[in-house]
Amino acid sequence: MTAKKNPLQQDVMAMMADKTVLPQLIAEQTESLLKAQTELLEGFEEIASDFLDRRRVDNESAIKAAEKMYGSGDVNDMLVAYFDWLGGAVRRLTEDAAAIGEKAFSVAASAAKAGRNGASMAKPKAKPQPKRKAKPKRKAAGPAQPVVQQVPAAQATMTKQRLAG
Repeated sequence: MTAKKNPLQQDVMAMMADKTVLPQLIAEQTESLLKAQTELLEGFEEIASDFLDRRRVDNESAIKAAEKMYGSGDVNDMLVAYFDWLGGAVRRLTEDAAAIGEKAFSVAASAAKAGRNGASMAKPKAKPQPKRKAKPKRKAAGPAQPVVQQVPAAQATMTKQRLAG
């Protein structure tokens, strides 16, 4: 007995029989994939570059704070320099988190778009589905008893059977 091929299988087989369709699909998908990788790499490069720039600023700020703290003999000046540095460090970390979140979202959106473009293939036209006839509704045999009423009745029957047996 031979298996009947579904319409999608038949369309795929027809595309494979045409020697120009498959190479064209492969070329389009490869190009889309390579473009997506390029966009991802550019996005990650920007994230890393921005992060390193902020780390440089953070490092320079720490050096300046240390010079102020160790160059001063006054505890109040040391504390002011430390808290200035600390406030800047917290601000930079907050900027890092916001920038990374924003860039990561943009990179993820690019990846999703590329995935949709790369995954799209020439899809065969869908054949219209025949309309199904509505099934007639079944009529209820009578008023349904709530489950709460059914349980005691079943228990009573089981108890009678045990006592009789």
